[in-house]
Amino acid sequence: MSSPIPVGQPQGIAPTIPQTNQEFALGVKVLVAKGDLETLCSCLARELPPIAFVNTGQLSYWNEATGHAVVIVGIENNQVLVNDPAFPEAPQEISIDEFMLAWMDMDQFYGLIEKED
Repeated sequence: MSSPIPVGQPQGIAPTIPQTNQEFALGVKVLVAKGDLETLCSCLARELPPIAFVNTGQLSYWNEATGHAVVIVGIENNQVLVNDPAFPEAPQEISIDEFMLAWMDMDQFYGLIEKED
């Protein structure tokens, strides 16, 4: 698992998230980092659904390619279950291979939102 992006260090896909968190968080903290499938499973085991940044051009249920974010709600039977805010049906089931292609295109960034201690 890689280190979180330092606050105030723009990193491309979500440069304002740490700053927004500092200003408006109201009791939550936001983590944006690079990870792997094991990292996502660990988040789910802690009941923290990760938000994965993906390229929709790699997802078979999408008709266009764009940078996007989905909430991972499960990983089971070689499928990644995601809630995609662009679609009313949830969860969407994506093969692990398809998900990994979409996620790797966005450098395997993910986000977590959790209550502050």
